[in-house]
Amino acid sequence: MRQLPSGVRLGITLGLALAVAAMGFVVYSQPASAAETVASGIAAGTITGTHINSSVAGDGIQGGGGSALAVDVSDFAGTGLEDDGSENLRIAAAAAGDGIQGGAGSALAVDASDFAGTGLEDDGAENLRIAAAAAGDGLSGGGGSALAVNVDDSSIEINTDTLRIKAGGVTNDMLAGSHTRAKLITETSARYQLPLMSWRDYDGSAMKTSAESPTTSDFYIVAPGMGAGTRYIRGADAISNTKTSTTQREFCLPPEYVAGTDIELNIHARYTGAGTAGTKTIDAEVYELTDAGAVGADLNEDGIEDLTAGFADTAGFTIDGSGLAAGDMLMLVIQAVLQETVGSDTIHVEIGSIELQLSVKG
Repeated sequence: MRQLPSGVRLGITLGLALAVAAMGFVVYSQPASAAETVASGIAAGTITGTHINSSVAGDGIQGGGGSALAVDVSDFAGTGLEDDGSENLRIAAAAAGDGIQGGAGSALAVDASDFAGTGLEDDGAENLRIAAAAAGDGLSGGGGSALAVNVDDSSIEINTDTLRIKAGGVTNDMLAGSHTRAKLITETSARYQLPLMSWRDYDGSAMKTSAESPTTSDFYIVAPGMGAGTRYIRGADAISNTKTSTTQREFCLPPEYVAGTDIELNIHARYTGAGTAGTKTIDAEVYELTDAGAVGADLNEDGIEDLTAGFADTAGFTIDGSGLAAGDMLMLVIQAVLQETVGSDTIHVEIGSIELQLSVKG
């Protein structure tokens, strides 16, 4: 094969050298033979005079141009890093801010002294812990002991890691002067049964029994036998006529009554008998009595109700409580009207129970 003239070969070699230098390398020697190009020599690893140019070492790096590349520690000044005096990087002492100590060759650690007065303290070995002073009123512990709630263990106790009132721990002495009825929860519809034996004739006389020849217009008590029968109030018999039966009693609103709340009067009543009923109604009138015995307006807000043939239905009447308070005396009047239209047999009214439902506290 024909070789290029030596002048041409030298020109090509110099051109390649210049190209390699432009890439950041410096060429100190030619290839081992004139026929070997710089490019193939680099690929083959036979060029040993090639070094990184110093211009390749940017910020934070120094060397090149015949010297080994190394970190230029002077470039890191002010970043929390510093030169340890031997061209090695380390964390500067200035990097340890509030609550931290160390750096400049020492390990970083919490500076316990910086937390004084915050409820934390140095345990004596540069470790943070809760100070005893952090345990305020009702607490104990700190200074190396667990925090705990202080209890007297007679009224308050710790049970299974839970704070609670001890059984039987609240005494009457503890409630004296502070536990008033007004602080109690209101209970609505509390039942107050009005005993049938407490009702009287409308004229105020005692209600008669079935054995005392009752009048033809008033209610009377039907008393059961010992351990048998049913006690109820019975009205006069109606046959081919209309009978009006009336009874009354007083009721004093108890101390627990919530002033100003409405009251419900419930009457469990029915009509019964073989006769044929025409008019069959029951009504209530409720009056507040003054201390002088004067009777006010009727407080019943509901009208007359029809009776049914069974006790399943209840006649209910709402009493206006807007002007009432505990200790007020009420007069309750119940009146039943029953008409029998055929005349073949009698019918009458029976009342099984009478109750008031109040809103109360206590």
